[in-house]
Amino acid sequence: MSESQERHYNILKLNRLFAISSIIFTAVWLLVFFDDYKRPWKKYQKEFRKLEIEKVRSDLNDLSIQLETNPEYNQLTEQLLSSQKDLEGRNNELDDIQKKLTILEAELYKNNQLYQFAKADLDVLKYDYEKSQIGPIKNKDIEKKYYSLSDSVDKYFLIREQSEIKVDKANKSQKIITKEIKNIESSLNALAREKNMMERKLSKVDPDAMTLANKIGNIVRDLPVLDFIDPYYEVKQVVVNDLEEDLVYMGMPKVDRCMTCHVGIDKKGFEDAPQPYTTHPKIDFMVGPSSAHPISEFGCTSCHL
Repeated sequence: MSESQERHYNILKLNRLFAISSIIFTAVWLLVFFDDYKRPWKKYQKEFRKLEIEKVRSDLNDLSIQLETNPEYNQLTEQLLSSQKDLEGRNNELDDIQKKLTILEAELYKNNQLYQFAKADLDVLKYDYEKSQIGPIKNKDIEKKYYSLSDSVDKYFLIREQSEIKVDKANKSQKIITKEIKNIESSLNALAREKNMMERKLSKVDPDAMTLANKIGNIVRDLPVLDFIDPYYEVKQVVVNDLEEDLVYMGMPKVDRCMTCHVGIDKKGFEDAPQPYTTHPKIDFMVGPSSAHPISEFGCTSCHL
């Protein structure tokens, strides 16, 4: 028989209390974790992101309509299609030249080798020939062989020179076509530059315009615990070194975090947006990136103390 243990408490009740307290502790921990993650400033950044997506889509749509109704744009579009066809043809021509150049370089290598070997043999025979020319009796066989080999060297030299000319000509054609292709590509990029910039901007802020990989990254980057790496929604701050905070016997540089909620303060195009999303009324004078007093250096509290 097992020996009964005397206790001042009921082990079954203790287990129940421990289980209940563990559940309560877990629930409180999750609530604290959720409350810490769901900061009040995030809603402003999420709302501004929606405004920014709407604005970019609207600007992109206006630009498309403006271009479609512009006769000059229609003419440029035709030029664009013609340039694309020309570019495709020039690329095919460039591929043919590259193949031809490979063959010509192989021929040049072979002809150069033949020339070098013949010249080496001639250099060896030259000593015997010059030696045979000394004295009254000349060696006709060496002389004949020498001149025959000299003719071969001259022949291979000319063949090598012709091969070099062909290679140089092919290289020159390749450079000309490469330059033409770059000019065409530059023209194509110039025609679509503004639209491409709008589309790239939209792909960064609008999840619907993102690729599948970027959509997954957009979700993962703001998940709890993982949001310390590179979150989209974050506390934005500027340290204003020339403005100090009095912390009793010690002055610390002012840390300005106004732009965490006032996200559109330094961005043009949100002049009619409601607060706190509106653009600064004097963005070209202050706060703007190209102004004399950019927000990245002066913050907001330099004026709004």
